[in-house]
Amino acid sequence: MRSCKKAKAVTVTVPTDAEKAFPRVCAHRGFKSVAPDNSFPAFATAVSLGADEIEFGLWYTADNVVTCLAEPDISLISNGTGMVWDLTFADLQNYDFGSVFSKEYAGLTPMTFEAILQQFARRVVMNIFIGVAGEVGERETAMLGTIIELIDRYDCRDYVYLTSASADLLKAARALDKTISLCFCQTDDTPCDAVAVAADCDCKRVQFSTVYASADRVKAAHEANLRCGIYCTNTPDEAKTALAMGADTLLTDDYYQVARAVK
Repeated sequence: MRSCKKAKAVTVTVPTDAEKAFPRVCAHRGFKSVAPDNSFPAFATAVSLGADEIEFGLWYTADNVVTCLAEPDISLISNGTGMVWDLTFADLQNYDFGSVFSKEYAGLTPMTFEAILQQFARRVVMNIFIGVAGEVGERETAMLGTIIELIDRYDCRDYVYLTSASADLLKAARALDKTISLCFCQTDDTPCDAVAVAADCDCKRVQFSTVYASADRVKAAHEANLRCGIYCTNTPDEAKTALAMGADTLLTDDYYQVARAVK
């Protein structure tokens, strides 16, 4: 990795990813039952309540800004239209991403990845889902490079892992960086041997949707020396079922209810 000047980091208040105990509760897209997905209020609420991890998605804008959004199609999460990769970051600031959730959040706009790091680097473990449209090429590789450079600039490599449903993207990340922690995410519409894919991509983790999660699959992950996450477990009963399977990390849309049930 090329060297880079470290940005001023916040005081360390939590153990690193390697130090933090399992099982864990991860606030999926932040505490999204009380604030809009992938927003500062959702992250801040989860972190203030003691979430072990937060999860969020990153996408590249047309002007190459790494931006945090729940979906690439902004018509699903705002009063705008279009795909994030066809819009500049300035374009995104013209739309309301809060009112879809509640009028109290009217006017909310997306955060950059750097803005998230400025607020939360080294304060919580981050499960960073990297979105990709189609094949992995030079642009996607450049985005990975920017993400890794920012992680190192804010001195939080020990507090993050990069997640993707694209094996090609994970392999590109490993080619760029030999030590960054990786996770393969098996989405609802991705039938595959997720453990084998994760191992082939040199991941340390695998993440199953509840569609594919089972005790046998979790056992196979552990036998391959992979930590295992399950998403989304949104009720105490679902969380307890996932723990009974042997899951290491529970991703949830309702952090408070699930954390109270399993902590």
